[in-house]
Formats: sequence, structure tokens, C-alpha cells
Amino acid sequence: MNDKHHKIDEILKQSVQEVELDSPSGNFTKDLMSKIQAIGIKEPIAYSSLIPHPLKIGLGLIFVCVLVYFSIGTNSDAPSLLSPYFKLPDFSFSIPDLQFNIEFSNVMVYGLVFFMVLFSIQIYYIKTKVGRLNL
Repeated sequence: MNDKHHKIDEILKQSVQEVELDSPSGNFTKDLMSKIQAIGIKEPIAYSSLIPHPLKIGLGLIFVCVLVYFSIGTNSDAPSLLSPYFKLPDFSFSIPDLQFNIEFSNVMVYGLVFFMVLFSIQIYYIKTKVGRLNL
């Protein structure tokens, strides 16, 4: 069995050595460049962000404010510096018409609302940017 594999290896090595390597023609680069120029390359589209810079700054400030609010404290038992002035609304509700009640936590509702706001902002800006491009 080993002798059989050895013969197969020898035959494969010999056939690989006999194969000639392909080389491009002498004017390959010139032909390729002439074809590219014949196609006519359009100017590259400059990158521009879909979300404007002031909106990014505003979202960053809102994020920092939320972080500060939660770091100072949101426990109703322990009053914080901002608790008399800044309280998050309670979004707890249930679906009454079904046989079972679905309770959504405030974190889930806030996350979904935040996701929907960002999604609608993104869709609006994508539509306006794509609408301006001549594709």
C-alpha cells in the first residue's frame, strides 16, 4: 500500500514539474490600460457622512446626559441631585385583549423607542442622500 502511494506521489511530482508556467504577453499592461481607458472611469464619489455633525454632537450629549443621570442614581428610595427635577416616565402597560398579559420592562420600551428614533433618522438621511446621487 505504501509503495502504491509512493508511486502516485512520484507521478504527481513529475507531472507538476513538466507543466509550464503561463506568462502574460509582452504588452499585457498596455492592452489592459487601453481597455480601462476605453471604458471611461467615472470620478470616485467622495465620502460624506449620512448623519450631519451637529446631530452627532447632539446625540453624544444626550448619551452623556443619560450616563450622568444613571451614574448619579435613579433609585427611588435614595434621592439624588437630579431626582426632584428629572424623572423618567413610566411606560409599563399590558395587552388586555389576549388570554395572557405581556409586561414590558421600562428598559425594553426605552430601548425600542431609542432604536425606532435612530432608525427613522437613518432612513430619512439615506433617502435624501441616495435621492441626490445620480446613479
